[in-house]
Amino acid sequence: MRIGFESTAQRPALYLWRGHDLQSAQEIGYSQWAIRKTLPAGDYMIEATTWFPGRTGAFTLAVGEDLDPVPAVTINGGIGPYVVGSASVTEGRSAVFTLSASPPPSMMLPVQVWVTQGSNNGGDYGVEARIEEVIIPSSGSATLTVATVDDDVDEARGWVEVGIRLHESYPYWHSGHGTHDVVYVYDNDPPRPPPPPPPATGSVVSVAAGSGVTEGGDASFTVTASPAPSQPLTVDLTVSQVGDHGAATGSRTVTIPTSGSATVTVSTSDDEVDEPGGSVSVSVDSGSGYTVSSTQGSAAVGVADDDAPAACPTVAALAVQARANHDALPDTSGNWLERNRWWQTWIALSFATGTHNRQAWAAEARIWELDDARWTPFAEAMECLESVPPWGGPVVSVAAGGSVTEGGDASFTVTASPAPSQPLRVRLTVGQWGRFGVPTGSRTVMVPTSGSATVTVSTSDDEVDEPDGSASVTVDSGAGYNVSALDGTAIVDVADDDISEPAVSVTAGAGVVEGASAQLTVTASPVPPHPLTVNLDVGQVGDFGVSTGSRTVTVPTSGSAPVTVGTSGDSVSEADGSVVAEVQAGTGYTLSFPRRATVAVSDDDGPFVPPEISITAGADVTEGGAATFTVSASPAPVADIDVAVTVTQSGDFGVAEGSRAVTVPTSGSVDFSVSTSDDSATELHGSVTAKVQSGYGYTASATDGSASVSVTDDDDAPDDACAAALSGSGTVGASWHSSCVSVARKGRFARFFTFSLDAQATVRIDLTSHWDNYLYLRSGLNSRASGVVAHTSHGGPGLNARIVRTLDAGDYTIEATTYWAKRSGTFTLTTTGIPDQTSTREISITADGDVTEGTDAAFSVAASPAPSQPLSVDLTVGQVGDFGASTGSRTVTVGTSGTATVRVSTSDDDVDESDGSVSVSVDAGSGYTVSATAGSASVVVADDDDPPPAGCGSADALAAQARANHDALANTAANRKERNDWWRAWIALSGTTGTYNTPLTAAEALVLESGDARWTPFRAALECLEGTPPPVVPVVSVTAGSGVTEGANAQFTVSASPVPSAPLQVSVTVAQQGDVGASTGSRTVTVPTSGTATLTVATTDDDADEPDGSVTVTVAGGSGYTVSGTAGSATVNVADDDDPPPAVPEVSVTAGSGITEGAAASFTVTADPAPAGPLQVSISVAESGDWGATAGSRTVTVGAGGSATVAVATADDDTDEPDGSVTVTVAGGSGYTVSTTQSSATVNVADDDDPPPAVPEISITADGD
Repeated sequence: MRIGFESTAQRPALYLWRGHDLQSAQEIGYSQWAIRKTLPAGDYMIEATTWFPGRTGAFTLAVGEDLDPVPAVTINGGIGPYVVGSASVTEGRSAVFTLSASPPPSMMLPVQVWVTQGSNNGGDYGVEARIEEVIIPSSGSATLTVATVDDDVDEARGWVEVGIRLHESYPYWHSGHGTHDVVYVYDNDPPRPPPPPPPATGSVVSVAAGSGVTEGGDASFTVTASPAPSQPLTVDLTVSQVGDHGAATGSRTVTIPTSGSATVTVSTSDDEVDEPGGSVSVSVDSGSGYTVSSTQGSAAVGVADDDAPAACPTVAALAVQARANHDALPDTSGNWLERNRWWQTWIALSFATGTHNRQAWAAEARIWELDDARWTPFAEAMECLESVPPWGGPVVSVAAGGSVTEGGDASFTVTASPAPSQPLRVRLTVGQWGRFGVPTGSRTVMVPTSGSATVTVSTSDDEVDEPDGSASVTVDSGAGYNVSALDGTAIVDVADDDISEPAVSVTAGAGVVEGASAQLTVTASPVPPHPLTVNLDVGQVGDFGVSTGSRTVTVPTSGSAPVTVGTSGDSVSEADGSVVAEVQAGTGYTLSFPRRATVAVSDDDGPFVPPEISITAGADVTEGGAATFTVSASPAPVADIDVAVTVTQSGDFGVAEGSRAVTVPTSGSVDFSVSTSDDSATELHGSVTAKVQSGYGYTASATDGSASVSVTDDDDAPDDACAAALSGSGTVGASWHSSCVSVARKGRFARFFTFSLDAQATVRIDLTSHWDNYLYLRSGLNSRASGVVAHTSHGGPGLNARIVRTLDAGDYTIEATTYWAKRSGTFTLTTTGIPDQTSTREISITADGDVTEGTDAAFSVAASPAPSQPLSVDLTVGQVGDFGASTGSRTVTVGTSGTATVRVSTSDDDVDESDGSVSVSVDAGSGYTVSATAGSASVVVADDDDPPPAGCGSADALAAQARANHDALANTAANRKERNDWWRAWIALSGTTGTYNTPLTAAEALVLESGDARWTPFRAALECLEGTPPPVVPVVSVTAGSGVTEGANAQFTVSASPVPSAPLQVSVTVAQQGDVGASTGSRTVTVPTSGTATLTVATTDDDADEPDGSVTVTVAGGSGYTVSGTAGSATVNVADDDDPPPAVPEVSVTAGSGITEGAAASFTVTADPAPAGPLQVSISVAESGDWGATAGSRTVTVGAGGSATVAVATADDDTDEPDGSVTVTVAGGSGYTVSTTQSSATVNVADDDDPPPAVPEISITADGD
């Protein structure tokens, strides 16, 4: 199945549950956008909710068979594996990356990416390292914008890098290229002014370059002294080159005559090697009697290569050089990264296989080149290899024709370049996106010597309105050609041409005063071609005399229709209310947003002062006891008032959480209790909290609106509650708290997880939390200190730790702890490579087919996975009826094939009897588990004997049969009654007199027939002899009335057919879905001789916003009737009419621009949505470095505008020190939640003090071997 959101107004969350019962359903899947999962037969439930609390809005959920291919996702910021350095931005502008999915997804596809920044020399462009989620829509591409900060600091060039996170559980994959990309960021600040030059001594010497040359030519430079010297001046120079052009580099001198200038010539050599162009440069060195020009102290002449390029000629030599560079580095942790890069480069250039590593790519080498120029020739060689096919055959590509409408043919052109010398057979795969009848699968096409061939793919024109899709052709690998790396797949869009049904919504008019009519408008879009009947439910909040219930509205071809709902005016002072209308499903239209509208109704009978509701807690309890609360109204209400109370728990004490209604009487207060369960699990103490929710006709106390009762756990702690055994690879959630501490890291809280390996395996461990965390991997079960295999606080994204190790068979312990002391909270541990620690084979059984009596019933027993050695499985055989089956326990052996057959014999008798069955169920046993869905199976056994003739004519034969049945029973106390019944039947049918007993009557036979079908022909014969017609038993059914709004009565009609001759007592059961206040359970309905009776089930109108529910009435078995097989139950939908509670603001913080020490760092604290009144938000201030900022906690007030500015002052000292930062973090508080993505922000603080004088660095180079 594929389940996912096609559109949504909020960030969503999606859960998949096994089962329909909310109390016992098992969660089997979770995602924020889409779930793709293979499901066995059974019942399932989808929960579509929002990521953040209190969110409302429309969404579209798509559910269907998963026929879509998994899309390949690539990312491009302009710098990919083939083009380097073509995308850049200036600081302060945003770097834009494009994510593409091929083929495009049919619904929104969430892609996880990591974002970071880098620089060669300490550039900082304000990009925070983080994980983000990008949603790719059905168009197939989406953009990610990463903002950079425009500061005032002169700094080196940097870059923004974004990469795709990959995991086997993600609904996408990648092709090897385009998994990450880089956009360069350039500084726009002027450099700091250089120190003033020393006092000039003599002439200022500069150098200027002549025109560029081709290799083999002489590069010319002019050295000038200003003013011209009074006598010849000797000047020191240094000659260097970029590339290898045979220039004589190093030091030399030139003598400037009194004319003031001299020419310097540097020769180059003309070789036969194709190489990049380079340059020759001359720089003026410091010397005696002159100073070096500060603006023209060096110059360069470009040198162009004149050799024709070869097909990657340097690859072999560079492969040897890469391996030599790797081997020359000592194998130490400090050299690990560089050795690994040279090794990967050797793999790429030597085509080595079977190594434990991957090859390097040219895009990576270009990044390494930024730090080390030695990488230039290696990057160029890899670029050459990545652009040349592995052999000289033609490259085959495919191009798409124009888009088509369903029913048309999609056209593709397959091209071989260069054109083949003889017809070339090319393998293709045809695919589709959507359901347009495309003949998908493999096919071939012959490309002629002209070099191209046309491929036509047909589509079908159906009558189903559906999203547009596409047809695709992909070139597959084959003999005699290469597949184009860029144009190996082409897609033609296919447009749907079917008209969609109009979508119907309802909108509200202006509010009214009681007694006036509320106006609403029902709209259909697009407008219907003919008048459209729309179902509408009308309800009310309060008591304003509204005619509630279901009605219909006819929308004309204009597209909209007015709806008028009358209200009545009274003289009672009451709270304002509303009229609510909701569009219901119907024929010829779909539901649109908004499908529900509310018109406010104002009371006009003087001021209404709502009572204030408060709640107080009773005494603390031990688990298993009931927590009590008192709800009070001040002033006491003049009539009973229903108060909405939400119950929550801290911990797991079996509390029925959620909303409930508490009725406060006119006395002003009432007690209610919340039950807890007494389990045997050791757990932390917790609490039960009751909170008054906003509702109709009252206000919740601002100071006493909630109360808590502490719940104490009474279970003894096990030997070790801090360690848990993993069940295998997967994700587990846990929390750090003070009861479990680390032995290795003092003052840290920790949790421990154990597993075992039967054979060598590569295991990956990821620890994820909002704290900087730490991982240990130790040998041994529950090992707390010794046997460390690995430990780290790095390796994962952000502040998260990751360990990847190849482990031998044995026992191991994972310690999940924190980097800093006394950090508590939740975390997630994800492992891969750990085999199932609890796996036992699952045994299922299926029936091979129904049989006739006398034939063997066959069953197939299957073990999944198949056992490695024969497995004994315990079974129980049963039967319905009497078919001679050998019932009871037996054993079957399942071999290594994984299946075994079980046969149960039946006997062929001569007795006419009802069809029955033989069943086999799997019993619990050793080495396996029983399938929850296929643990038993049944084979129907059909009787093949003719029934005895019925009626008066059969009396003699039936008399003989009755006497035979009597004589066949042993004369025992247990058989006495049955023998007597058959004896009396023989008397009645044979007319025998003078016996010691009385004849059996037809009425008595009817009673016996209800327990034994063999009595049917005997009862019919006795009725014939007695001259009485057979009784007719009424069939009872139930039908439902229209849906209602909570507070209204649900109506049901109970019918008996044929009508009873006297009033008939019928047993029914009432049940509800949700909490609609229905009185559930068994009750009795009297059906009169008219044949029908009305059953009314009352519902309660509370003030709690909750999902719509229903009331169901089911006819139960009883005396004097049978239950209808098709209409034995009926359901009335009950709609909720309460508005959802107001959203709690989510508070985030963003940083202003970076500052220089002495300035104030600016932050913006934002509440979304904006609060109705001033909101007090707790924040904390911290600094990195010493900037005189006032660290610690403080409070900021966010007004109704939704944001507030926080300024943190810094001090301007005279100390040269590294740049640092000031950070503001939002802390938890009352009346808001803290953003999970923007809870802290940092402003960079630049030092403005000059560093101490630089110490000269001395280097030496060799001139040659």
